Amino acid sequence: MRIHLSCMLTAVSILNSQGTTNYEEAIKSLVATSNWTEVMRKSEERLQLNPKDTKALAYLGISYANTKQVKQAADTFQKILELEPNNTIIWFNLGLIQIEQKDQTGLLHTLSRLNRLDQRTQLLLLSQANCDNVRFGGNPPFRVSSSVVKSISAPIPLSYPPLAKYHKLQADVLVELIVDSTGCPKQAEYLWGPSAFQAEAKEYAMTMRFAPVVNSTKEVPFITRVCLKYRCDGGGGFKPVPGEFL
Repeated sequence: MRIHLSCMLTAVSILNSQGTTNYEEAIKSLVATSNWTEVMRKSEERLQLNPKDTKALAYLGISYANTKQVKQAADTFQKILELEPNNTIIWFNLGLIQIEQKDQTGLLHTLSRLNRLDQRTQLLLLSQANCDNVRFGGNPPFRVSSSVVKSISAPIPLSYPPLAKYHKLQADVLVELIVDSTGCPKQAEYLWGPSAFQAEAKEYAMTMRFAPVVNSTKEVPFITRVCLKYRCDGGGGFKPVPGEFL
């Protein structure tokens, strides 16, 4: 499996800029000679002392990637993102693995996160995906405005969550959707709003259907956001409103 080592090492160089330890000095010499087995051993020893050491996790992930242990590499980068969810370099490295695996669903999620965190890094990953001939219905997804989203429908009604109804909660919630070239959502992410509405809002959003978005005569995947409004009516009832697109 081909791994883009120069890109992978970027994560380590940034982590090292925060301060170098004896462990890192030893690891750097091992990395320079591609002694991945020893890098893994030292990193695992380090993680036994502190399982949340993101530097050791980064070196371990790179070692896995360069010894063709792709699943372990992806899992290790995911552990870093649980600790540092806004780490754009680790998102980028995870995206490289997803490109190598042709993991379109995972890569769509990574591109969506990078779209919010750092669009320059997202463009670099998109460029790599295009070079590696990874396809998403012919094109990578892009964000569209509400004026482009048309013909919205949903086969099920928007339900009011029982817990929210019990506590008489009202709220506007925001869900981001990754939609394929046929207009069907492939992934929903709950961006903000009370947790009581999360499950129902995501479930409803995934049932929405859209008119395909056309770019340069081709139907393409896209990313959009929908605001769902949950309201109590004047008679004491509850009225969820399908919402608007942002």
